[in-house]
Amino acid sequence: MDEAIAKVRSFADLKDDFDGEGTPAPSATVIDNAVRWLERWKEDGRHSPPDAVYVSTSGTIMMEWYSPAKELEVVSGHMIATRGAKFLTIRGESGAGDNE
Repeated sequence: MDEAIAKVRSFADLKDDFDGEGTPAPSATVIDNAVRWLERWKEDGRHSPPDAVYVSTSGTIMMEWYSPAKELEVVSGHMIATRGAKFLTIRGESGAGDNE
């Protein structure tokens, strides 16, 4: 989990259009919310780190977990069973999330 937390924190160094495609950099609030979420999962001790951590084209932080046996989608603190990859989207200044 420490590697995922460090990667999320590294997003603070990004500037808007960091990819040359106009992608906005995630705000400090979005980064802080993602770090806090990962730290809670780490403290719980029952969760694996995400398989992928990246900034989406809308400037949100995406964290994905892949498992052939079971899937879980976490969106803005709500858990919804799905058949796709597990992911969390942290959006906006309030940390509210939704599905992309």
